[in-house]
Formats: sequence, structure tokens, C-alpha cells
Amino acid sequence: MDDEVVSGVWQLDPDTRLDLRLQRVKSAIGDADWPRVVMEAEELLDEAPEHIETLGLLATALLELGDAESAAEAFEDYLGRAGPDAVILSGLALARFESCDLMGAIEAAREAIRRDGSLAEAHYTLAMALERMGDASEAAQSFALAHMMDEVAFPLPLQLTDADLQLAVSAALSALPPPIRDFWAGIPLQVEEEPALTELTAATPPLPPTIAGMYDGVPPNDDTVHTARPLALRLFRRNLARCGTLDEVTQQLALVLQQEALDWLGVPFEDPMGAS
Repeated sequence: MDDEVVSGVWQLDPDTRLDLRLQRVKSAIGDADWPRVVMEAEELLDEAPEHIETLGLLATALLELGDAESAAEAFEDYLGRAGPDAVILSGLALARFESCDLMGAIEAAREAIRRDGSLAEAHYTLAMALERMGDASEAAQSFALAHMMDEVAFPLPLQLTDADLQLAVSAALSALPPPIRDFWAGIPLQVEEEPALTELTAATPPLPPTIAGMYDGVPPNDDTVHTARPLALRLFRRNLARCGTLDEVTQQLALVLQQEALDWLGVPFEDPMGAS
């Protein structure tokens, strides 16, 4: 029997219990509820550390949540236990890239492509890492391959002018709550091609190379933070150009404007009205 009665209480056999836990992990993935994926996966792994499939799902969820360093560790743990896997290597490449480990990202992406050349994500990650390393020619080839394999997920970059970005910022601000619009009133726009790696790695943990924008300045550590303002809003053209459409650029900018305003004010992003 799969079930047995012990002291009048039904108990599931271990395999059935793990299967049910795994289904909860996959259900959370289906809902794109990444914090719940992490919670459910970690609980399962506490009970069954050898459950390799769950380790891969945990790594993916951590990457979705922006914890690239922990994701890379989980992907590496998976590969150390289960051996080479193209999909896991592709995930590791992206996690390393988001952690600013460009050489590590290139190594993992190349190995993923060697094992499965149809992985568009691996080609795209390789392209981004090569581009940041200054290899524009091979990067362009890899971008084109990724786009050919999946035009929706990996669009070719837009040609964004400063005027395009100014209009997109205005449209993004109009869609945000008045406190966020008021926060950015009068603050100049500063357009750069991409953030410097030295700047990204100066943060702990490192900021991702794909960051679309950030404020310029340091918020005060006292109550004057509510009246002080950044020196400028810095936007990174190359990263925004990868959004695919101007509408998506506007959506990304709305997210940047909200996140950066709340970060300056020390308000959790989950509580946007706290900026009022």
C-alpha cells in the first residue's frame, strides 16, 4: 500500500509526497509566481536534496527574481551532480552574464550551443556577452541567429534616437501615479549607450548589464531625502533598444521611473503608493 495508518493518522509514502511537492513547484511556475517557486522548491530540496529536477527549477526561479549569483550557483550545482545539459548550461550562461561574469557567460553559452544549436536563448546570451567584450562582428551574427529562431522573444534592436527616448519617457510618466510624475519633474534626461562594467560591479551584488536606466546621485540618509532629487535620470540606449517596439520601450521606462523613484525614497517597490 502507498498509504499506511500510523496511530490513526494517514501518511503518504515518501515518493508520493515528493511528487505532490513537485507539482506545487510546477503549479507556481505556471502562475509565474517566482517567490512561491523558490519557497516550494527549497522546501522540497530540504526534504530531498538529491532531487535534481527541482534544483534546476529553483535556479530558473532565482534568475527570474534577479538573484543571478544564487541562480548561477544552483545551475552549477545541478551540472556538478547531473552532468552537462544544454538547457541548464544556457541558464547558467544568462545567470553569469547578469552577474557581469562575461567570460563565464561566453564559456557556458558556447557549450550549450555545442550541445544544442537550436537554443535561441544561448545564442542571444552569447551575443550580449560578446558585444560587451567588444566583439561586435560575432555578436551581430549571434543576435541574428537568435532572432531567426525566435523573432518574438529576441527581436532585433531598434534605432532609438534621443527624441524617441524623450517621447517615450513622457508617455511613461503620463501612465504613472502623480507622486511618481512629481518626483521626476524638472530632472534632466541623460542618454548613454550602456552602463560601464566597473560601475555595475561596484554594487553588491553586481547590477545586471541589461539594466535600462538608473538615477544619477546619492540619496541623503536623513529626512531631506523626501525633498532632495537625483541629478539626472540616466537611460541606456542599447538595452532599451532591445525591447523590440516603442510601446515596450515605454513600458520598460515606466518600470524604471517607478523603481528608481522608490529606490531613492527607500520605499519597497511592492508599495508604490508609499511615495506619496
